[in-house]
Amino acid sequence: VDDAARQRQPEHRAQQHQGQVGKDGRDRAQVAAGLVSRVFPLPELMSRARAMAALIASVGQIAVRMALKAVNMTEEVSLSEGKKLEASLFGVCCGTNDFREGTTAFLEKRKPRFTRS
Repeated sequence: VDDAARQRQPEHRAQQHQGQVGKDGRDRAQVAAGLVSRVFPLPELMSRARAMAALIASVGQIAVRMALKAVNMTEEVSLSEGKKLEASLFGVCCGTNDFREGTTAFLEKRKPRFTRS
């Protein structure tokens, strides 16, 4: 996958996933194409979505915000500007206490204690 495709991929996935996944086999095809990462039966959907939300909420929130900012900017800037912005956002993340805590926790093989700072 080239850089342009990699930068635009989240946008493409989000747009594709807005529609309902039918029971006609499109779900497997969409997973295989990388448009969605998983498909769940409707009765499991809300519990799985809540579990994913809890997982996202448990990680460094600054990094989550920067990742969302990077994904949301894909339609607004060129590829070269997108790369610059992404590098800048990564730099912001690297300067946080949460980055240091995450790295230290990984090296110490323990769960991180993020402070959102």
